[in-house]
Amino acid sequence: MRLIPIPLLLSCFLAAAPAAPAVAQPAQPALSRDQRAWVDSTLAGLSLREKVGQLVVGWTGGEYVATDSPEMDYLLGMVERDGIGGW
Repeated sequence: MRLIPIPLLLSCFLAAAPAAPAVAQPAQPALSRDQRAWVDSTLAGLSLREKVGQLVVGWTGGEYVATDSPEMDYLLGMVERDGIGGW
């Protein structure tokens, strides 16, 4: 019985392996010069805490929340105090 050298076996295996699929890049709309300036200016004006807050999305159920309820106070606090990005 003849043994196949490992480098040759590995080369054959890699040649037969399917190529990795190309990763599609999401389409991004082009920003105008004024829009880009606004983005850059806005980001430059945020503190680190505010930038992190923009990455946080709060959660609330789909039911009605009264404006004078403890849950509404909590949600408003997250926006006003912590600067979360939305829900």
